[in-house]
Amino acid sequence: MGNLESVGELQIDGVVEGDVTGTSIVLGESGQISGNLHGELVRIAGQISGGVDASKVELDRTAKVLGDIRHDVLSVASGAYVVGKVVRRDSPRAQAETARPSAGAAPSPAAGGGAPTPSVAKPATPGAAAGVTPNAPTPSPGKPV
Repeated sequence: MGNLESVGELQIDGVVEGDVTGTSIVLGESGQISGNLHGELVRIAGQISGGVDASKVELDRTAKVLGDIRHDVLSVASGAYVVGKVVRRDSPRAQAETARPSAGAAPSPAAGGGAPTPSVAKPATPGAAAGVTPNAPTPSPGKPV
């Protein structure tokens, strides 16, 4: 139990209870983290119960993420499992969440405090990754869907 920090590449194939920070982190298939994961490059094949914040996130087909993912670049293999929000770090929503003042201090849009925060569509299927919309027919003009 405790936090783990590394300046080099870190391979985790066991159980870590605490936050993990490093430059390049690989969570192997048998690896489990209960805590947050921060790095430049993060490859996940195991399970993490906590947030992921990295420049580049790669989710293997065996990855199981129970928490939010903040990224610049994201790669998701077929079969990867994510329960949480997936947000690009440079998106307006991510910037608003990072810069958000304490509760009650932000002016409302109705009071002239700026434009409302853009909303993100919720997935229609339980367990689907946030921001991913299942295939739906595209309506054609004059034809019912």
